[in-house]
Amino acid sequence: MPKKETLLIFIPDGTGTKNYLLSSFIQKASKEFELILAHNFDKAINDEINIKPSEYKKASVPSFKEPITIKFYREALCFARLNYNAALKNNPSILINWRRSFKQPLKQLFYKLIEIYGLYLSKKYSRIENLTLKFHQKFQSSNSLLPFADLIKKYEPDLILTTHQRSVLNLPLLAAAKILNRKSISVIYSWDNMPKARIPYYSDYYFVWSEYMKSEFKSYYPEINLDNVLITGTPQFEFYNDEALIMNREDYFNLHNLDIQRPVVCYSGDDKLTSPFDPNYLRDMASEFLKVDLNKRPQIILRPCPADDGERFKLVLEEFPEIRFAAPDWFENDENSHWAVKFPKKNDIKQLVNLAFHADAVVNVGSTMAHDFAIYNKPAFYLNYMPNISSDYNLTNHEKKWKIKTIYKYEHFKSMNNLNPVYWVNSKSEFSSIINFIENPDKTVSQDQRSWRDKILGEFSQNQSSYQLVEALKSI
Repeated sequence: MPKKETLLIFIPDGTGTKNYLLSSFIQKASKEFELILAHNFDKAINDEINIKPSEYKKASVPSFKEPITIKFYREALCFARLNYNAALKNNPSILINWRRSFKQPLKQLFYKLIEIYGLYLSKKYSRIENLTLKFHQKFQSSNSLLPFADLIKKYEPDLILTTHQRSVLNLPLLAAAKILNRKSISVIYSWDNMPKARIPYYSDYYFVWSEYMKSEFKSYYPEINLDNVLITGTPQFEFYNDEALIMNREDYFNLHNLDIQRPVVCYSGDDKLTSPFDPNYLRDMASEFLKVDLNKRPQIILRPCPADDGERFKLVLEEFPEIRFAAPDWFENDENSHWAVKFPKKNDIKQLVNLAFHADAVVNVGSTMAHDFAIYNKPAFYLNYMPNISSDYNLTNHEKKWKIKTIYKYEHFKSMNNLNPVYWVNSKSEFSSIINFIENPDKTVSQDQRSWRDKILGEFSQNQSSYQLVEALKSI
């Protein structure tokens, strides 16, 4: 029997654990490769991974202090690409992804110089391309990648897969892989990632969800060979096809103390930066639902973003005690709520699957949860108005600048094109009409929802992506 190739799976933050360690991907990969899992999560994750500890080796991720010159070039290239992409797509909202605000004078000066240089680079793509090449080559001589080179030498992987293309930790890992002639693959993690200029170091190959996502490389990274961009889908949506996860309807309603005779609407929260007024929207929805006859009145389940502890919803939950609070079941390494130090439990996957399966609709501010619910052909309602804010509320600078209309100008929403795949809540008074669309869905919206889902998620995402990922790895 031929010796298996060795695959090092690099999980730089918590966002990759669900898709690649808790899905069937890891099981399928373990049958084809000798596995090394490189991450720095709490040991509690060992009980969540879908293979036994005896079926893989565990590697710790070395610490990385980014040299100041490397940081300057990396950030300048990011700012340059954002400006270039904004001009290319005639979409200034792309620049919102540049959030750099510091009180310290030295950091202010540092980033002012970055922006001046980045703006110069953005005027010609050849400048961006040439500096990217020089930047990557320069970093290969940096001593800061040596611990990552030692990691590769120790485990001698044939392939290196990083589960999130954005992480700065990819810099030393992929640079070391290049020096040591190891094949590397980056996963494009989410549907909105491509315009954000967050590929700090090129890998040899890229795994994307769909033909649509692959086509984005033509616009944003024309120097990357499309033959090395492989469509695999994402395991993110496979869980919805696992019937073993789905609870009996009566058991689910009893678990959340819900009336099985009445409809259920999920309010899916975003992080505070993306949607700072989620509590206001939730209050509006709850108060408008009270105007609906009791036998038809939707019940609300609030699922906050995993990076949100839910504290900001406290007053709304006290005001409307019928709202059911369904906190994501995630581990966290410390008191920091950042994505990098949190990761989901298997139970959270079950919670999410059952929420989408048993709820009748989802409401949010432009969230990918519209696609989760689309798996079960459940309608999504996108909020599209500015809520009234109490005059005694002390707005932060971010809240003062935030506008709902800006959200839907983001480049990834252009993928709707001529489709109308969601319902729009354009004012507080329109919440009461949600029940009408649940009972009598618009056939055009339902069809467009499926078309948009298939366009974004790709043909493999619902039940074949783990298999396609492994097959793609074998082909490299």
